[in-house]
Amino acid sequence: MISSRTLGIFSILSAIAYLIVGITHFLMPPEQIHFAQGITADFFLSLSKNAAAFHFHYWAFVIASLLAMGVFLGAGIGESPSYLFKITRMWALLGFAITVLDFSRMHSNAIRLASEFLAYSGTVKASVLAHGLDRLDPYGIAFSLIGIHIFYLNFSGGRSRRLPEWMAFIGMSGGVLLQFVFIGSLTHIGLMIDLAAGLGGVIIFPLWLIAYGLWHLKTKREDNRISGI
Repeated sequence: MISSRTLGIFSILSAIAYLIVGITHFLMPPEQIHFAQGITADFFLSLSKNAAAFHFHYWAFVIASLLAMGVFLGAGIGESPSYLFKITRMWALLGFAITVLDFSRMHSNAIRLASEFLAYSGTVKASVLAHGLDRLDPYGIAFSLIGIHIFYLNFSGGRSRRLPEWMAFIGMSGGVLLQFVFIGSLTHIGLMIDLAAGLGGVIIFPLWLIAYGLWHLKTKREDNRISGI
């Protein structure tokens, strides 16, 4: 079982990583943002010239997802006997695992292809652009699964008063924003992904994770005081 202290630390570290994800989304050149519009030749040309923000964005997301897996693995244990809670948590853990693998592969493939793209023949270039980065989750379904659990975790926590109402509201908002990534990827509307990255990555998720982490650390201190530790 994950302790309140560990949950708190994981949550705060994950908040910092998600903040980096949100900021670097807007620091990357427009050509490198490909979830909605897909891969173009300019994507690889831009990466070959400057991939700094791209590196930070992808590795920060992988680290944030791994830390968040720890948070949601322990969040709510022993507090909610609901089968729906357990099912949506399994969805979220699956979603995080998929995004970690997907973003790691996309980063590796993108950097490799960018370094070789100019040397390819016209036929090979056309083939690379047609196949893209060979994503595991091209429609962002993993983000939807994570968002469903985040929404339910906060909805049930707010309704039962286990979480402060304001924190639950922020968390539910984050769960809804993750559906924007899914819808934006499915419909190729980049604005929806920008909204999710801006509001979610820079504001909602860091705020909720920091609040959730501090809440767990406070709970740990209160438990220690009551037990006389």
